[in-house]
Amino acid sequence: MAVDSHCHLTLRFEKHEIPIVLANASNEGVRGLLLVGYDPGHFNGVKEILDTYGSGPDAYPALAGSIGIHPHEADKYTADDIQYFKEELERHDIVAIGETGLDFFRDYADFDRQIDLFRAQVRLASETGYPLILHSRDAFDKTVEVLKEFDLPESPGVFHCYGYGPDEISTAVEMGFCVSFAGNLTYPKAVELHQAAARVPEKSVLVETDSPFLIPQKAKNRKVRRNEPCHVMETAAKLAELRGWDLEKTSSIVTDNTLSCFPKLKSLQAWNSLHSAVNPGRNN
Repeated sequence: MAVDSHCHLTLRFEKHEIPIVLANASNEGVRGLLLVGYDPGHFNGVKEILDTYGSGPDAYPALAGSIGIHPHEADKYTADDIQYFKEELERHDIVAIGETGLDFFRDYADFDRQIDLFRAQVRLASETGYPLILHSRDAFDKTVEVLKEFDLPESPGVFHCYGYGPDEISTAVEMGFCVSFAGNLTYPKAVELHQAAARVPEKSVLVETDSPFLIPQKAKNRKVRRNEPCHVMETAAKLAELRGWDLEKTSSIVTDNTLSCFPKLKSLQAWNSLHSAVNPGRNN
């Protein structure tokens, strides 16, 4: 079993498909899903999924969410739009701020507007203590520069869908961030990513799907057209291979690290029970 620490079920998924997607994840042993916010409209969809399928003790897989504005959407919003996040963060099942960050690879949004919006979300994390879910592409130095402007939470969050090489790992980890790997870790030509995954400290590594994007290699070979949380097990298996771990150990590590990265998850019974499930006999 493992958890998917980052998925989008409001992008390229229809409402009637959600129970099937959740069942598929459950059938593959995926015990928890973090539904990541993309923008205010998609966040309404996240809330609807959480309200419909639950985040209570009987939820399976366990569900939780985050709220944020993706850098690709920066031209549509201003820093003032972040203020409404405060009320939504009071929900018991919203555990992080993001997806937020900088993307200088694409030109979907003005870079200065991306920086302003990112800065506003980092400021909110600093004020509220919520961890960040970071999108950073071709923008590592500027991402770190903005982050260092603020006193970050004790658990500052995660560089999601890590796309840099092994050299940047040290900086991210020294700042307290976790590093999460997605389906592109399974691609044969992703040599630098393989090196990075082998280097990240055990306590800092997560796995994710970034559904519906980044279909893992074996699923691509099966002609799968859209990534789902059920495919996170393939990424976990690749991580296990790169680290010399067995899959059971890998699943235990990434599950516990997800709970540590997003501390509010431990207040949700369905999530907190995952610790005991993968580490019998250990205290929570």
